[in-house]
Amino acid sequence: MLSSIKHYNTVIGDGLFDCNNDSSVVVILVLYDFLIPNIHNHHHRPIPMIPYTKSTIFKTPNLDTNNTKIINHDDHTDQNFVAENTYLMRFLFHKFKLRMKKYHENVCCGFSGNFELCEYIAPSEIQDQFLYPYDVKISYKFKLILVSDNGKSRIQAFDLDSKELLFKINLNCKPLFIELDIYDNLLVGADDECLYLFDMESKQQLWRRGLKNKPGRGLYQFFGISSITVNTIATDAGYGNIFVCDSSNSRIKVLSKDGDFLYTFGKYVKQSSIPIQTPFGLNLDHEGKIFVSDRFNHRVHVVSQKGNQLLFTFGSRGSNNGEFQFPGSIVIDKFTKKVLVSDEWNCRISIFSQDGTFENCCSESDMVPSGMCIDQRNGQLFVADRANNRLILFK
Repeated sequence: MLSSIKHYNTVIGDGLFDCNNDSSVVVILVLYDFLIPNIHNHHHRPIPMIPYTKSTIFKTPNLDTNNTKIINHDDHTDQNFVAENTYLMRFLFHKFKLRMKKYHENVCCGFSGNFELCEYIAPSEIQDQFLYPYDVKISYKFKLILVSDNGKSRIQAFDLDSKELLFKINLNCKPLFIELDIYDNLLVGADDECLYLFDMESKQQLWRRGLKNKPGRGLYQFFGISSITVNTIATDAGYGNIFVCDSSNSRIKVLSKDGDFLYTFGKYVKQSSIPIQTPFGLNLDHEGKIFVSDRFNHRVHVVSQKGNQLLFTFGSRGSNNGEFQFPGSIVIDKFTKKVLVSDEWNCRISIFSQDGTFENCCSESDMVPSGMCIDQRNGQLFVADRANNRLILFK
């Protein structure tokens, strides 16, 4: 059974489920303003998660400060509320089952690790060609492949199935790493030391964090902004929180889903003192552990959910299996739990187990892998090959 539904969109929308957390919970049912008045307007706000077990009976909810209904599932007294909302519960569960059926029909799987070449994506028209593509991400909600086209100061969006170019978002800066937040809005880290959020429907900027072209060590500044990841599971790290590698400040900055500063951790942060010199790539696993590539120390650190404890480190400088030369992007396969690291100067991608044990790699002499992502529908690995101005797809 699923242990959580992170957003109402995963119940009746077009998003993919995160089916990795198993428990004895029967199902999670969510009441959002009783859902009925907002049944078709579900994609703008997060939904509080309420465990529903066989012994649970809901009580009429109170309102919190955000006017969101909070259900006290420990109160077993109000039978009327359950009776009056039986239809709503059945409706939600029916939608849930339909969504689960659709999910499994997508044949969701992880990356095989075989590195069998599928195809290249490299637009033929001169005006559409990549120039140093830095990162690639997939939006399942909008069915898009999004590419950070660094050299041409833009984001390019391709149809997820046909691979046809659909549109571009032109920027006044050079985009580096990109990521999608919990609503599938696009986060862009740029060379002007700012983090941007764009609405993928309107293509408009929602907010900017950082001081434009003013790198620094202040809480609201970046210096060497690089990888971005978003916590999409309910852990102590905070659902929806945004993690940003602030490389030259030797720290990782954590923002709320609205872009508000929360905390930092890293080498010079007293509360954590994690020995990360140049955090460059990062990702969170299914338990909330944080994997960070330390670019100039040529290793990967694994840190606790809050960033206050170093759990273990793997890798060292070199070209042998399990070694790195300037490691970059990190991808964690949600289905196999494998850790993929782009090893730029070794022109390869290495695969590790969760404990840092080397398993396999793909090496091509002319490949310079930068950002990566996995298509959860079919297990294909997308790689931004910066030096050759293309995307490489492996299966």
